[in-house]
Amino acid sequence: MKMKRQQLGLWAAVTTLAVVLAVVYPAFLSAFNEFVLLRVIAVLAIVGFAQMASLAVGEFNLSVGALAGLVVVVVGWLIEVNGSPVWVALLAGILVGVVGGTVNGLLTVTTGISGFVITLGTASAFYGINLGISNASPYYDLPKSFLDLGTSSLFGRLPLLFFVAAAVAVLLAVFYRWLRAGRNVLAVGGNAEAAGMLGIRTKHAPVLAFAMAGTLEAIAALLSVLVVGSAQPTIGATWLISSFAIPIIGGAALTGGDVSVGGAVAAAILLGMINNGIVLANINPLWVELVDGILLFSAIVLSREKRTSLSEVKIA
Repeated sequence: MKMKRQQLGLWAAVTTLAVVLAVVYPAFLSAFNEFVLLRVIAVLAIVGFAQMASLAVGEFNLSVGALAGLVVVVVGWLIEVNGSPVWVALLAGILVGVVGGTVNGLLTVTTGISGFVITLGTASAFYGINLGISNASPYYDLPKSFLDLGTSSLFGRLPLLFFVAAAVAVLLAVFYRWLRAGRNVLAVGGNAEAAGMLGIRTKHAPVLAFAMAGTLEAIAALLSVLVVGSAQPTIGATWLISSFAIPIIGGAALTGGDVSVGGAVAAAILLGMINNGIVLANINPLWVELVDGILLFSAIVLSREKRTSLSEVKIA
């Protein structure tokens, strides 16, 4: 299967930026920087995958970061305050993500209100619960054996988190391409009415998509805890723009029905390297949000122009 032209251009941009950064900043190729960069990319990729799950059915998810923050707080509270074993806390965190995502999906389907509005409300609710549990205070007393996973590497210099993200990417690629449930999600996102005529349960797909999004948000949240070294209630607070930028830059359709796991991976690498370049250049990290926003806006414009040109071809 030939790669889409957009993906080829995206990978070309990734390659070009890598060469430029390597030439301008020799530290870019250091083992330490590579390790740090790959951990950041791992988290970014899974955050993008979470939003991509919602976009697959043509819905926007504004609760990505808020639900992740709640997951982090639940895990931190269970370990530090309740004294729960790490594995119990991690399972509880994943469960919070699944339940939160499922609630988003069920509310969207049962009310008929767009996911954009629903998740705007649930994001506020998740954040409120977060503050109610944590009082905005981080949880630092986490087992060293758990936190060591964040600094563990395989094959010398590749962080363990990188392999977690790679495994998630492979599973998602299989899901969307070869599993009936994944194809049904894309079919409903592309044309719900036509999907219904084919016997697909159109109300199940959005619930599944949002449940997947919640699960992926929880995974990204747990990886972030390993990166930061503590359970910070603010984890996820800056994810919203990146969560949209990654899948959309990667080629996902805003209207649903078309996603690209490979494209999202490339976009995550691109954003990760841009963020890394800003750090290497000693530029204020606050500019990262501006850059991500510009990239997102550009991707949306290109997506609309592409859709318009395709429509004109069909009409002709």
